[in-house]
Amino acid sequence: AWGAIAESTCRECRVGTYQPAVGQANVSVCIACVPGKYSALTGVDSCVACPAGAWTEKFEASICKICPAGKWSHSSGSRLEGNCVSCSGSS
Repeated sequence: AWGAIAESTCRECRVGTYQPAVGQANVSVCIACVPGKYSALTGVDSCVACPAGAWTEKFEASICKICPAGKWSHSSGSRLEGNCVSCSGSS
């Protein structure tokens, strides 16, 4: 959260950004989420890794994209759609 010294309330960093420290002076201290991570809420102190089966290549992502039908990414934090691989057809 951030806010000018004269302000009595803090303002939250926007979605897709975070700030782990309190008492920051302005919005420029909000840090962008890196590719593979997102922040769907305002005012968070960290970004969350995209879950398995999802990815994002963007900085400041507020959502992760789901792998296309028939594909899956096995690990969290995927940054590329290319990490989505074909699902196994064996049973």
